[in-house]
Amino acid sequence: MTKIYVLGKGGHANSVIEVIKSLGSGKIIQLPYDDVFGESLPEIGGAESGHDLHHAIAIGDVRLRELLASSVFCQQTVAHSLLSSNASIAEGAKIGRGSVVMPSATVRAGTAIGDYCIINTGSIIEHDCNIGSFVNISPGAVLCGNVSVDRSCLVGAGSVIIDNVRICSGVVIGAGAVVLNDINEPGTYVGVPARRI
Repeated sequence: MTKIYVLGKGGHANSVIEVIKSLGSGKIIQLPYDDVFGESLPEIGGAESGHDLHHAIAIGDVRLRELLASSVFCQQTVAHSLLSSNASIAEGAKIGRGSVVMPSATVRAGTAIGDYCIINTGSIIEHDCNIGSFVNISPGAVLCGNVSVDRSCLVGAGSVIIDNVRICSGVVIGAGAVVLNDINEPGTYVGVPARRI
């Protein structure tokens, strides 16, 4: 039997749990993320050894997800990828370990998504995109064809990134922003067209 430790207690965690339940992926054990670093860390050896132990990081914060992924707990369990049955994922699209694709999201042909990403509800990632690890694509965001987003970025709700744009790591794209050009410097970008603030 698969046990899935869901790390997180907020709204995103509830959404992740809904996806797990819809897939019938295993027994869910929910943990506050701070337990992973504290003395209350659950035993994952001994009596647990007969189980296939997985974890799902169910926290929207990009930096905290990256920190949790490097924890001893996550290194000793398997990163569980969750692909909603209500998402549209092209055959051959590559989804990294520990990533979640939420209901009504679209991932098109030739796209590669890194580890521990969130592809949120109703987002669209068009053909031949390359999404680095620990990226959060928020609800309703649209990435047109051949977009590249480096690791640890947040693409805000309802934002649009046009074709052939490259975004460096550590960038936050504000909600509703429209990105027309490459972004080569970390920071927060808002507006139409998107500009650094």
